Amino acid sequence: MSEKRRKCATVLLRFPGKKSVKLELFPCGQWPGQAEMVSGSYRVRQDLAWVSLEGGKYEFLSPEAVGLYVAGLAFGEAQAVAPRQLRRGTRVRVTWRRATPTPCGDMDLGEGMRMEMSPVLTSELSWTCSPSYQGIDGQWRGCVQCCDEPVLLSQVEEVP
Repeated sequence: MSEKRRKCATVLLRFPGKKSVKLELFPCGQWPGQAEMVSGSYRVRQDLAWVSLEGGKYEFLSPEAVGLYVAGLAFGEAQAVAPRQLRRGTRVRVTWRRATPTPCGDMDLGEGMRMEMSPVLTSELSWTCSPSYQGIDGQWRGCVQCCDEPVLLSQVEEVP
């Protein structure tokens, strides 16, 4: 699915050896209600991934910060947080909260026993079954064999 928001500028940096970096700038007004947003700032996308200088989900840069970032890329000093890339078949430990049925009320095992779902912290060894990818919300995810749905990479620890 392609980006529906309108970019206001594109910057293309070309380096020797046919390597290039494409930056797209989006005005902050296209993300209403974001606490991190400051009027006149921009959200920057680099080669189809959102730039995150501090590791946040939504980061908006002032025009001066955009200029410093472009200069840093041009001279090899940019400090963006690189997304974690996990290849298919990587051994990982996944930690998440799973709802587990537990008895509540008296411990009578008769017909009147009720069960409630309580969250239990679960950790499991598994393997990735797809490369990691950036979701539409900007967070990085991956598919893991032990989970029915993709998990956030913040819940995944690579195991040697």
